[in-house]
Amino acid sequence: MNGGKTRFESVKNAFKEIEIKNSYTIIHDAVRPNFNFKNLKKMIEKIGKYDGIIPVEKINSTIKNIKNENVIKTLSRINLYLSQTPQVFKTSSLVKGYNNIKKINKFTDESEMLEKNGFKIKSFLNTGDNLKITTKDDLEIFKKLLKKHV
Repeated sequence: MNGGKTRFESVKNAFKEIEIKNSYTIIHDAVRPNFNFKNLKKMIEKIGKYDGIIPVEKINSTIKNIKNENVIKTLSRINLYLSQTPQVFKTSSLVKGYNNIKKINKFTDESEMLEKNGFKIKSFLNTGDNLKITTKDDLEIFKKLLKKHV
């Protein structure tokens, strides 16, 4: 199987290659190695009538819209959350969503693809560390977290 240029494209390619047998599909990325599996179990239990459920983290920092180093405006953070992985979806909903899309590179993840196609996505307020490791600084923070738990 070939990966794609984006995570979304890679997952779509994987779906073409696998035999779909399970009711649920869990999509996770390697940059979040310390997700709490008790929370994953809770997410699966809470998916209910929804097509998917995603872990989120409340944004507590002030959010600025900046263009060319100039602050354009301050955004309200009242209803803003950071989306995380793993994300859990009803497999049948993912298949329908993939079959409905025209362009794959306009979505950052599967929950966005489903929401823009009218599917219902539930949020799950994540408790615990779910650090995304994308920089050397992130890796150092993760190493410190590991030392705390060992």
